[in-house]
Amino acid sequence: MAILCGTDLSARGAGAAGVAAAWAARAGGPLVLVHALEVGVAEAARASLDDEVIRLRDAFPGLAIDARLEYGLPDEVLARLSAPDGAAGGPVALVVVASLGRRLPRWLLGSVAERTAQSAPVPVLVVRDPAPLRAWLAGEAPLRVLAAFDFGDAAEAALAWVASLTRLANCHVDVVHLAGPGPAPARGRRAAVTPGTRLLADVQASLARHDWGAPPPEPRIVPAARRTGVATGGAGGRGPADLIVLGTRRARRRPVPAVGARPRRPRAGRRQCGLRSGPGDTGCGPRWRPDATPEPPG
Repeated sequence: MAILCGTDLSARGAGAAGVAAAWAARAGGPLVLVHALEVGVAEAARASLDDEVIRLRDAFPGLAIDARLEYGLPDEVLARLSAPDGAAGGPVALVVVASLGRRLPRWLLGSVAERTAQSAPVPVLVVRDPAPLRAWLAGEAPLRVLAAFDFGDAAEAALAWVASLTRLANCHVDVVHLAGPGPAPARGRRAAVTPGTRLLADVQASLARHDWGAPPPEPRIVPAARRTGVATGGAGGRGPADLIVLGTRRARRRPVPAVGARPRRPRAGRRQCGLRSGPGDTGCGPRWRPDATPEPPG
């Protein structure tokens, strides 16, 4: 399967493209390198894109690279190309983008990385510092992965993707569920099983459903009040996480409304959606909120 990388031809875009090329070489698939052009001169952009292809081919000899210049908004172009019936020339396994890049000529809510993570039908890797990922893909160091889990469908898909990482190369995985306070027992009675124990068993059952390249990781249940420092605490006590993986939609009691079904008024000073990445400077997916614990039915 192909690795699709969106680049704005900036320095950060070059770092993300290097990670995408290394990932494609490790997985044995082609790299589709795309530069989306909304306005501007196509000839200058094509020349810069060709120079980027030459650089990547020198670094990864034998790697098949398909360079494309597409017109449109970058997130819309990447979502279209990564769709099952997209024009990427085959199925896409992963979309890779840089966390920051050049500004678009017009104002839009959120960054390209945020909107791509929300709209793409496949996993999206947002790269800030390519060094830990490049070292992992080269087999030089394990990747410290922190996976946030909340029992939703998106979280299950994220776990499946993390399991695929362990089959690709060596990973140290830490699965964390942020738990709110459980229901109080009836007066005069003590709970035989604590809510944390039940949660731990449920998370372990979810982990057992996936194919891990090593024994399944031991999950952690962290009280939501202690969520500060979960990412910096590291993957299983091994240091700060290099990669944070989470689903793009939270588990909810009611179905998530369709985009535009009920518009909300944004609050001043608060981003409506964002990317949350740890000190290891790589992230995957929009920001995960600590109130993602599903409520009991009824």
